[in-house]
Amino acid sequence: PSVGGSSGPENNYILDGVTVSDPAFGGSGANLPFEFVQEVQVLTGAYGADIGKSTGGVFNVITKSGSNEFRGDVFGYFTAKSFVRSVKSSAIPFTGAAPNGFSEVDAGFDIGGPIVKDKLWFFGAFNPQFRKNYSLTQTFLQEVNNEVKTPFYAGKITWGPSINHTFNFS
Repeated sequence: PSVGGSSGPENNYILDGVTVSDPAFGGSGANLPFEFVQEVQVLTGAYGADIGKSTGGVFNVITKSGSNEFRGDVFGYFTAKSFVRSVKSSAIPFTGAAPNGFSEVDAGFDIGGPIVKDKLWFFGAFNPQFRKNYSLTQTFLQEVNNEVKTPFYAGKITWGPSINHTFNFS
């Protein structure tokens, strides 16, 4: 995204206090399913020197953590090929293949809670994503499929030895 007239590579991406901006090309160096996110903060200007490393925007993401209560989520999203329009025969190129729809399943769960009450907490999440892309070849209009499987997962241990100190291991 372009923020304040700057291009995307001039943004700063922060995940749980750690800069995850790609040093070579400037984009975000981390992919994270939105279901693992607790809070997103977007700064567009007039931020202090403690953040820095950006002439564009700052995207600060905080992931979910465990607490003194057991909590969890189950989620699922689905798109069938029948919900996606087919390609018109006039749009098929002379070379290569034309996209002809997709189907997608994005489902998972997360759970968090105490290991030692008021001192040590855990959070774990699993989000496998399955996508099938359908294309038509230009010569005989044969269907070609491409499957993509992405097993997103996350784990986090939070330790609070005192009120003033917290350590996260993720």
